[in-house]
Amino acid sequence: MLLALAGVMALPGCGIHLEENAPAIPLIPRRTPVPGESDLLALLHGTLDLAKSFPANSFRGPTGGTGGGSAVAARAAEFGQAHTQEAAVLDSALRRLGVPADLLAQPSASTSGTSAPGSSTTSGSSSGFDVLAQERAALALVSRLYTSAPLDLLPTLASLAAARSVVCRALTHPTASPPSTEPTPSTAPPPSTAPTPALSDEPSPTLSAPPAALAYLAASRAAVYGFEVVAARTRGEVRTAARRSLDTVRGLALAQETLAGGAAPPAPTAYRLPLLADDAETGRRLAEDLAGGLLGAYGRAVATAATSGADASAAAVRRDVATGARWLGDAALLADDWGIPLAPFPGLS
Repeated sequence: MLLALAGVMALPGCGIHLEENAPAIPLIPRRTPVPGESDLLALLHGTLDLAKSFPANSFRGPTGGTGGGSAVAARAAEFGQAHTQEAAVLDSALRRLGVPADLLAQPSASTSGTSAPGSSTTSGSSSGFDVLAQERAALALVSRLYTSAPLDLLPTLASLAAARSVVCRALTHPTASPPSTEPTPSTAPPPSTAPTPALSDEPSPTLSAPPAALAYLAASRAAVYGFEVVAARTRGEVRTAARRSLDTVRGLALAQETLAGGAAPPAPTAYRLPLLADDAETGRRLAEDLAGGLLGAYGRAVATAATSGADASAAAVRRDVATGARWLGDAALLADDWGIPLAPFPGLS
């Protein structure tokens, strides 16, 4: 009897797990699902679906036609590769948390009859609008997961959401491109702007305490100074784009200063720049460096916020990460404006 009991108790240690709908067996505890598990699985399955079926015609707009030819195909391939890597990271993270392999496997539409939220039912046949809907569904899932997922997954989810914001904008405005360094005729209209699609009516950002804004604020102030230099020393499309970026980072800095309140130190009068901006080409390179630096700084701030659980409540950590994730998304869009290739996890990878 004792040997039999020992054998039963050893089952979990041998890597054996019960199916989710398996009947209860005495002495073998049922697995407790990971917090937010159903949404995490839906996010994984939807990402797998997009990785397999992301087509070049995802960029087809309301008037038809993709435009851009090879550039559009390259962008679609870039997004497909990013989704593949995102799915691999999500799968690995869930395995480490003990989610069984049978749940991680993508359900077959032919056997299940249903699809996970955010995924399509027919691989390879998605239209542009179907893909956009799936990307937006993924953003909605991540927004919900900020309140339920394990804390150590929050930076990954925030960064994934930033990447999806870039994809959503590209699907909505497929003709947007980085500013050209070629001279722009004075009679030509300014380059078009690709505004960020309104994904939801988000409330004003909040943080658990004023100091939580300081890392973001320091990065934003440095970016403001740098883009002021680019806008002052360039002409044409680069100047126009630099002014647009300057408006973005000024808005971010203002929001962060407001949240920091009296904890915000005086702004430095100048910053050391990585290179001089004497013409359109060097101005573009400086702007790219500034945008990439802001993205990296925001990513580090989000990761730091998620690891401050010992000094703050879980609710405070979740609130800080959710707010930082919004700013990280803005930084990812800014980096995309300057032609920085999309990483699967912007700011983290």
